[in-house]
Amino acid sequence: LFRSAMLVLCVVLYPLMKEQMSVFEDMAQQMGDLGLAMGMDSTLFSSYIGYYGAECESLVGIGGMVYAAYLGATVISKEIKRKTGEFLFSHPVSRNKVLTEKILSSLIQIVILNAIIAVISFGASLAVESFQIEIFWLIHLSLLIMQFEIFFITLGVSIVLGAGGAGVGIAVGFGLYFVDMISSLVEQVEFLKYITPFGYTHSSTIIGDESLDLLLIALGIVYSIAAVVMSYLFFKKKDLV
Repeated sequence: LFRSAMLVLCVVLYPLMKEQMSVFEDMAQQMGDLGLAMGMDSTLFSSYIGYYGAECESLVGIGGMVYAAYLGATVISKEIKRKTGEFLFSHPVSRNKVLTEKILSSLIQIVILNAIIAVISFGASLAVESFQIEIFWLIHLSLLIMQFEIFFITLGVSIVLGAGGAGVGIAVGFGLYFVDMISSLVEQVEFLKYITPFGYTHSSTIIGDESLDLLLIALGIVYSIAAVVMSYLFFKKKDLV
């Protein structure tokens, strides 16, 4: 709700800031590659959808990553830290079923959170300015896919490491975020964008191409599947009691 409120506030303030967009464009140009790495492409500020994409990428992107990382890292660690596994698995229930239900529950929470933010922001945007509706939903879709991938990766890391906890998950999430920043800043390591889910969430690229980067998303799906398979294999053998 806080992220929704902040994003709506940014939307509502757009008419007041519209005349000052040239200031932000100059700032982004002066920052150069660093500005691009932080999602501040100077061309974004020439339109409402560009402005919205930059704000959404910052607020929903990072905030959603933290939430997804937290869910992924704690969904099973609770069974380990609180020793609830000793009670849970004394009943006729398989570990695969428990893990599947926990994964589905977490994914539903992520979807609901993103749906609420997107719908509220969409309504506020319609009331403030005309914009490219398709691009709007593509931006939010890329962030939702990114959060799914972050969830699966941190879930796998948490299960492999044991009681990793929220700190480990959030550290992994921010680690992937900084990998994306480095790939944008240093041309020699641009290939790093192929291993971070933030590579396909850049609003400047989505707006410019008017589409998502399907190659990066496909790689993200592969990484997610690998993380899920690893999670089931390790969770089945892990001593929880």
